[in-house]
Amino acid sequence: MPLLRPTPRLLAARITKVKVPPGTPRTPPPKWKAMLWTGVFAAVTITGTIYGAGLKTQQEWQSEKKKRQEATLEEQTNLLNTQLKKLQKEKAEIEDKLAYVRERAERRRERDGQ
Repeated sequence: MPLLRPTPRLLAARITKVKVPPGTPRTPPPKWKAMLWTGVFAAVTITGTIYGAGLKTQQEWQSEKKKRQEATLEEQTNLLNTQLKKLQKEKAEIEDKLAYVRERAERRRERDGQ
């Protein structure tokens, strides 16, 4: 069996390899690499979170839609009344906030006008 000759590439690799004594600390990677990896992991995490939240919301809508379709007239009436109460509560909260903002604007006008 003939002996294989090492290629110039292997010879160069052997020549440039430096034996590092055990216990010698490694040099840290460049700062830009650490920043890049941090950004990549953050982007993947954020994308996964948004995608997962979208899937969950879609499933909730579908289950709610299915409930409404399968509900009897009495149950549909109760659902609509519940939604009406919820909307009325939100309307009252928004009206309170609007009244507060208008009151602040009026006080500011009076203060600036003096």
